[in-house]
Order: sequence, then structure tokens, then C-alpha cells
Amino acid sequence: MTLLQLEGVSVRFGERAVVDSVDLAVAEHEIVCVLGPSGSGKSTLLRVVAGLQQVSAGRVLLDGADQAAVPVHRRGVGLMFQDHQLFPHRDVGANVSFGLRMRGGGRGPGRGSHPARVAELLELVGLPGAQGRAVASLSGGEQQRVALARALAPSPRLLMLDEPLGQLDRGLRERLVVELRGLFSRLGTTVLAVTHDQGEAFALADRVVVMRDGRIAQAGTPLEVWQRPASEFVARFLGFENVVPATVTGAAAATVWGRVPVPAGSPEGEQRLLIRPAGVVLGEAGLRCEVVSRTFRGTHVALLLRPEGGPVLEAECGLAGAPAVGDRVAVAFTPAEVVVLPPGDR
Repeated sequence: MTLLQLEGVSVRFGERAVVDSVDLAVAEHEIVCVLGPSGSGKSTLLRVVAGLQQVSAGRVLLDGADQAAVPVHRRGVGLMFQDHQLFPHRDVGANVSFGLRMRGGGRGPGRGSHPARVAELLELVGLPGAQGRAVASLSGGEQQRVALARALAPSPRLLMLDEPLGQLDRGLRERLVVELRGLFSRLGTTVLAVTHDQGEAFALADRVVVMRDGRIAQAGTPLEVWQRPASEFVARFLGFENVVPATVTGAAAATVWGRVPVPAGSPEGEQRLLIRPAGVVLGEAGLRCEVVSRTFRGTHVALLLRPEGGPVLEAECGLAGAPAVGDRVAVAFTPAEVVVLPPGDR
């Protein structure tokens, strides 16, 4: 069942369309992450849903009801910002209970049960018994948990996260995103999150939405978007650099790197070809390249190769027997890791 529906939503600042005719549906209990580079309109879209930004055109519906005349505090949504926005002069318990007092308990318990509700929420986010702690004494990760507890306090029908883990170090982000995914699944929370970090989005979301210049460039499950980028823009935004022009004929494509096998049923003719690094395989024969850099990635080694012709190639190989910088290697291509990108806007 659809909880949030955006219909032709646009936001214009003068002649510039920051959000341009966006249609988007979010189902109950679904976690949707909106991705995109700076200026793509993702944060503006979140502010529109929250009621913090007026639309120039289109409608926002929650549970089928148009939100045009509904003020922010009546929408029943929770919003958590990147910078936490905790009250430094109040302790943890007072910060968490703030949302309950502002909304008279929201859809949750009444005023008399605030202390019990606060204790329950702090337990939920992994800070049991922290009610009396000063905000200044908390680490960045702990402040993030308090902000989350406060956003969840009134049991919002929709929780919105704006770069929720953006100010934390990578290790802590990776740990917290797993915890958030588990927490939202247990609670059945409907989530609309905005982030520029695709790793964070892919770990958290049931569905990802990639934005470009105020429009949706692609929407799908993390696996769908990763395996089948809808355009060269999406492919490069995801970090793939092995994209070249190609002429596809049957089961192979002619490229500057020679003949590259393509998946069965690929469209023929003049195309753009993506080869994921995992599909560039070192072997005894194939395209001759020089290793210009190698980077240890924990589970594999990332290589940058300079072929005898054409642009540099990104490749991956196992830890054992990885070539050294300056080595000469031969590479072949795996069709399962090759994507013939749809024609259109690059």
C-alpha cells in the first residue's frame, strides 16, 4: 500500500528547476534512499515532503491526502538532519522527549508515559540509561543515536533522514547503517532517506532513486541499479569508469580495447559499453596492458591498467599473485560483467 505519493512535483527558484516534474511512490514499510551529486535536488525533495519547501507545481500525498494545506507539525512525519540539531542545554532524555511534547505524544503514548517511552527509545537505539547524560559528553555516533530516538519518539508514519551519517567516520557509518536497517525492519518504519554515499544507500535501502538535475535518472532495487545502470551518468555516479563507445554485433562488441563479449540479447549497433572492474580478468592471452597502480581493498586488489590502445582500464584481482606496478599483463573480459548501456542522455 502506498504511503507517500509525489505527482509531478517541481520546485523552481527563478528560472532554475531544482526539482523537475518528479513522480515517486513509497510503499508502507519501505526504505527508499535518494542518491545524487550535489545540486541534484535530493535534499529539496525531502524538504518538500516535510512541508519545509513549497512546490511550484505538483502534489504531495500522504495516505492519499493532499498535503498542500497541512503545516509541518501536522504531517505526522519525522525528520532527522545531518547535523543532529540536538539542544545542547538539555540532557539526552529531554532531547528525546521533545518531539512527544511538541505533538502531544503524536500517535504514540500520552503525556504521562513520556519517561517510559524515552527509556524504551534509548534502549532501542543502543543507549540504555542515558537519559541524564549531557549532550556535550556524547560522541558523534551517540549524538546520532539520540537524534534518531527523538525522530522516532512520536511514532511518525514516515521517517525522513537527510544525510543521516554524513558527519561520521567511515567505520562508524558502516556499523550504524547495518543497525539502522535492522531497526527499521523490526519497527516496520517507512523511511525516505537522502544521501550522496552510494555504499550507505545500497546497504540501507529496499529501493534506491538516483537523481540528476532535479529529475529521477533511475529507480530500482540496489541490485537492479548496480547490475543494470540506466545510463552512462548513473554508471559513472556509481563509480564505474570503464565506459567506451562500441559497435555491438551479435555476441561481441568492437571497442578501442578490442572485441569484448556482451550478454546474450544485447541491443546491436552503435552503443556505449560498461565493463565492471570484476569483468576485467588477468590471464595468459588477451589485451596487453601495463600496471600503473595497485590499491589494496581488503578483499581484493584494485588495479589501474594502461592498454596498448585506448583509455586506462580499472580491474580487480585476488590478493594472491597480484601484479606489481610496472608489470605487463594480458586481460580478457567476462560478458556477465559487461553492460550495454541504454541509448540517451549520457
